[in-house]
Amino acid sequence: MPKITGAELLVRCLEAEGVDTVFSISGGQILSIYDAIRDRRNLRLVVPRTEWAAASMADGYTRVSGRSAVVLTTVGAGAVSAVPGIATAWADKTPIISLAAQVQSWKMDPFHESLQGCDQAELFKSITRWNGVVRQWKRIPEMVQKAFREALSGRRGPAHLDLPVDVMFERREVSEVELKKMVPPPERYRFTGEIRGDHERISAAAKLLFEAKRPLVLSGGGVRAARAWNELKAFLEHTRLPASTTMSGMGTLAPSHQSFIGGPSYVGGIPFHRAIKEADVVLAVGATFSGLEGFGQPPLWGQDIRFIVVDVDPGMIGLNVLPEIAIVGSAGSVLKDLLAAAQDISAQPWPESEWRLSLKKDQAAWREKVRQEADPKAKPIHPGYAVQTARAKLSPDAIVIVDGGNTALWGATYGLPERPNSAFFPCGMGTLGVGIPLAIGARLAAPDRPVALLVGDGAFLYNLQEIETAQRLGIPLGIMLLNDGCYNMIRMAQTFMFGGRYLGTDIEGVSYADMVRGFGGQAFTVEDPQELPQVLEKLADPDGVVVADVRIDRYTSPMQLASFAKVEFDGVEMEPLKALRGLFLNPDARKGRDLWHRLEYLWKTR
Repeated sequence: MPKITGAELLVRCLEAEGVDTVFSISGGQILSIYDAIRDRRNLRLVVPRTEWAAASMADGYTRVSGRSAVVLTTVGAGAVSAVPGIATAWADKTPIISLAAQVQSWKMDPFHESLQGCDQAELFKSITRWNGVVRQWKRIPEMVQKAFREALSGRRGPAHLDLPVDVMFERREVSEVELKKMVPPPERYRFTGEIRGDHERISAAAKLLFEAKRPLVLSGGGVRAARAWNELKAFLEHTRLPASTTMSGMGTLAPSHQSFIGGPSYVGGIPFHRAIKEADVVLAVGATFSGLEGFGQPPLWGQDIRFIVVDVDPGMIGLNVLPEIAIVGSAGSVLKDLLAAAQDISAQPWPESEWRLSLKKDQAAWREKVRQEADPKAKPIHPGYAVQTARAKLSPDAIVIVDGGNTALWGATYGLPERPNSAFFPCGMGTLGVGIPLAIGARLAAPDRPVALLVGDGAFLYNLQEIETAQRLGIPLGIMLLNDGCYNMIRMAQTFMFGGRYLGTDIEGVSYADMVRGFGGQAFTVEDPQELPQVLEKLADPDGVVVADVRIDRYTSPMQLASFAKVEFDGVEMEPLKALRGLFLNPDARKGRDLWHRLEYLWKTR
């Protein structure tokens, strides 16, 4: 009877779950796992340059493919280094699997000051849905199965396992028959189907929406996790209800759809604010009403809204809003049943409403305002013009990764793709620096689709070394670097909150092009807006990593930034005179049209 190591048994468990990619940097205590991976044809190892990047690559891979990827780290410093990436996945509810080596099982609890040893289980406790320690060889399958069950159940998120080095190296005799019993198919140990919502509640919800005078549909991250964008589209095409998305739900509804009134969230500008202020009934599907949506509360949201909340996790019901109708179920299943209930009310599509037409008219006016601001002749280059030019050059199939502060708002305002599940931003943490590794993970998950990264200069510096990873692996990436020489979102806060008393927000004297070329990539610096279209052509079909360093205006900011600031600093005492002074200190604000647009925005979204 053959003997297999704990590491080989672990790898068998991963293969049973359909894992095909492991992101990892080598370390002594994980070499047994490397050796086991080496013999598996259907399992590849991707080696980045930091453990943070490994976790974020796994995050990007999982978001695009819908399959859980694995980040594997060595003990101590390696595991700790992965924290930013795992925390980002946790905040965005991405079900990656984190595996970390640990010191020998008999040197734990208490730890014996072993080299690199630390209490990793405690470290990961607050940034994973579940974590555990595999203390015995025979429990490896049970613990791996538990990790996947927790990661992929309910609202989803990362799960973590500590792997003591002695357990991974231990060898035991086991027959193929015994092995099949120990490692059954996933459907034997976790639920893989959809959860149906309560029929009576779904019927009541459809009736409430039909009778509402000013209904609104809000699509959240739960729709994306369930990959239920087609069910959402079918429901909206029959009911003709106006709709938007949360930041996490970005990409679940095409910007050109007849129901879309703008978004995601406050990025939708004045029409979105009007909709959430005046709506009488809101159907929220897979939306938690996070801070990025103002928690669903006044003053930004209406006082008397009747909420219908759909969520796969019962624990999320009532978190930020108290629903009139609560439906627990999978987003896709509930949307199908809501469509059936809507068809029971009227076999024909529901009548067009003045409410939706009015919101669409507001959206057209808002889009014209933002179009006017994206001046194609402005020097330095207007960031909105840069993004919309890049969007026009990209293939309709392109995946767009966004990384940055103001960069995220510019990207969502001017660069949203039409294709579902094609735009990604770390909404939960807003983590700077995840862009390059997310893009690499996305491209590995979808090798036939172009991947473009829109990144700010501050964010670009965090994981710049992963350009070497992309070059080494032959991964083509088009990167547009919006370079304003500062952390602009924070600098703008210093402008408006502290009257322009700047400290620690400038980034000067950095030659991004030289660094990119040092890693083997191509780089172009663009200062003239007339040169921009030609350079951005190179990003649409890149040969390796191609970076366009676009010098943008540091004195402009997205109008919608004010909406996010209202929530971010809610309850914090401000000095209005400093804000007013900051407004007029901003050279861009002195341009008549832009100033009036901002004053109008502040008034209409108050």
